[in-house]
Amino acid sequence: MKLFLPFTVVGLSLAVANGALLPSTYSGTKRLHELAKAQGKYMGTATDNSELTDTYYLAALKSSSEFGMLTPGNSMKWDATEATQDTFTYTKGDAIVSIADEMGAQVRCHTLLWHQQVPTWVQSLSKAEMLSALENHITKVMTHFGDSCYAWDVANEVMGDDATYRKSFWYTTTGTDYITTAFKTANKVKKSLGLKTKLYYNDYNTNTVNAKSTAVLDMIQTLLLDADIGIDGVGFQSHSSYSDTATTADMVTNLERFTALGLDVAYTELDVKTSSTSPSEDEQEKQVTVYTDTVAACQQVENCVGVTIWDFDDTYTWLSNSAPLPWYQPSGKGTALVRKRAYDGIVAGWGTSSNTSESTTSTESSAAESTTASVGGEAYTSTAASSATQTTSGSTDTTGTSAENSGDSGASTTASSSTETSTAGSSTTETSSTENSSTGTATSTASGATETESTTSSSTGSDTESSSYSLSTSSGGAETTTSSSNTETTTQSSSTGPVDTTSTAGSSAQTPSTGKSACASRLRK
Repeated sequence: MKLFLPFTVVGLSLAVANGALLPSTYSGTKRLHELAKAQGKYMGTATDNSELTDTYYLAALKSSSEFGMLTPGNSMKWDATEATQDTFTYTKGDAIVSIADEMGAQVRCHTLLWHQQVPTWVQSLSKAEMLSALENHITKVMTHFGDSCYAWDVANEVMGDDATYRKSFWYTTTGTDYITTAFKTANKVKKSLGLKTKLYYNDYNTNTVNAKSTAVLDMIQTLLLDADIGIDGVGFQSHSSYSDTATTADMVTNLERFTALGLDVAYTELDVKTSSTSPSEDEQEKQVTVYTDTVAACQQVENCVGVTIWDFDDTYTWLSNSAPLPWYQPSGKGTALVRKRAYDGIVAGWGTSSNTSESTTSTESSAAESTTASVGGEAYTSTAASSATQTTSGSTDTTGTSAENSGDSGASTTASSSTETSTAGSSTTETSSTENSSTGTATSTASGATETESTTSSSTGSDTESSSYSLSTSSGGAETTTSSSNTETTTQSSSTGPVDTTSTAGSSAQTPSTGKSACASRLRK
């Protein structure tokens, strides 16, 4: 029998032993997506297929109180879906859509057009052939996933760091025609199939009013809107650094330039880089501030529909030698997750203080083949389990980084190209998460399997987006996870049906400090 105590002396000692990462001190009862929903928005995370074999990670991913939106990091990109011309494979993307369906979450699909992770056969085509291949790709992929996608990143990172069009093979062969072709085709598919999917442009280094964000704004106005080509929203990747100094007000001012055009906006790939995996306490506190300020900007802008982090566990970050995310696994891959102080920064950004009391009770019993994943005070049980008890009480994008390829991309800083390999796997996972709104109990079971894919790329990029959920929240002060000997829990009691909260945001003052998923109606080819 093994108990995981993330907020106790045991958990703290693990944190100290592994780089003195500061543990979360948040003791409120509501989790990240619940806090976002209270503001009419969503909280999401990116994920990738190869990570789904980690049952502790998978159980945390499936927590509908933490995440209401999932973004596939690699499995919907061109190299994963059409490696050979006109031969399409959707297994990996389907696996992530399936997880979202199970937990009542939505999917922000990524990406139809990018300059990385594109097969060489595309890059060698003539202009006419290239645009034809692009139309075919977008039509087939959008048709397959249908309304599984809350939103699509139709075009990703077409603007260079010098605030001119990126000199990619797309641009050198077709000029700006590839951008207009992508959006025209996406709009055509959306209309012909009657999809509700929102169509986005997504980019990095655009968090504040600067030359690049202004160039993106001008591109959307002149290339798309003035030509009556539909676009629904803009994604701001927000790969940030602890040293960033942009204020919430700076970011709000920038977002409102885009919402003034009638567009939705979202932070789609948020992470906050540290200088090492063992950052100083001061550096970690600065990281918390960047998380708070960024999330607060979305909270304050009515048409900012949500925030997605670029994965949630440091074990699986695309950033090397960094601790950029809200969770980590002190004992390494395949072990219990612990919430870090960065988590508290997101909580504060949604406008909720962390001084509410909460007690978390988790029960375990001895039984063969049981795995209990403890995530920030919550225990998630995968497969069969057992009995024992424990109680605990509980910026701006100036770094120029883009995550495309691993979490989405090569590890590049200041937009320079570097290469990164990412493994992805098409995986089958089964999980069920139960939340009881009157007793405050939460039970989750998970199991997963996967296959791998490896992709290499260079440069920048990232993604996420969404809205429309209805998940029941726990009102009791305690959350309990129980599994009895040789028993597998697969009940789910959460919600009544999807509620569209796309642009019902509240712009309240900031304090520092599903029933069935809408995706279930997806079209299948």
